[in-house]
Amino acid sequence: WKEENILNVVAEYFPYAIIVHPDSPQKICYWVQPSVISGSYEGKEIMTLGCNDRFFTPRDEEARKKALENVLKHYIWSYYIGIREDGRKELAYLNICEYNGKGVGIYWLEGEEPIMSDEIFLEAEWHRLPYAPKEDTSVTFTNAVWKLAGKEIHFQGKWGAKGHTPQPRLNTIGLTHCYGIWYEGKEPRNYKCQHAANECSGATVEVIKEMGFSISE
Repeated sequence: WKEENILNVVAEYFPYAIIVHPDSPQKICYWVQPSVISGSYEGKEIMTLGCNDRFFTPRDEEARKKALENVLKHYIWSYYIGIREDGRKELAYLNICEYNGKGVGIYWLEGEEPIMSDEIFLEAEWHRLPYAPKEDTSVTFTNAVWKLAGKEIHFQGKWGAKGHTPQPRLNTIGLTHCYGIWYEGKEPRNYKCQHAANECSGATVEVIKEMGFSISE
């Protein structure tokens, strides 16, 4: 074997980062910076989309725990980014923490002004996980439509997970993930590259019903 460089990539940031204020419905200081990652791997050109994100909490330990408990108790979070065929960058950040209709919603398409609203609605098909034990009432959504400020953002689920681990985290009830494709508007469109991720925490049958959703039993 020989030692050599096999990966050479750079990150090009989107012109906007998302910064969420603790007085928002999300109740914590949080930022996320989308980016385009491109370069070469083993001599082949590659390109993907990703992001960096961080929570910011108080220095005081008790205040920090309280801040994290507020946001981590339960939430529905969706993060979508893409590059359209005409080269324009696009993103959607959507989060509901308490009940359907109130949260943090942001949409941006390159060449237009960002759209922000704390009135966002989710229409989704919720299902229990077929591989989870009977006592695990975790649910996830597959096909969905987010609505904010006159925009419709569609998601079509392709792959599911329960934690970013080799095996599902069956000991963490309420944690679910779903990945797939997305588009804004009434009609699907092709993308040069896109990324669509959804994460739910504390998403049990009981909690999701309390948030205003129905579940396919």
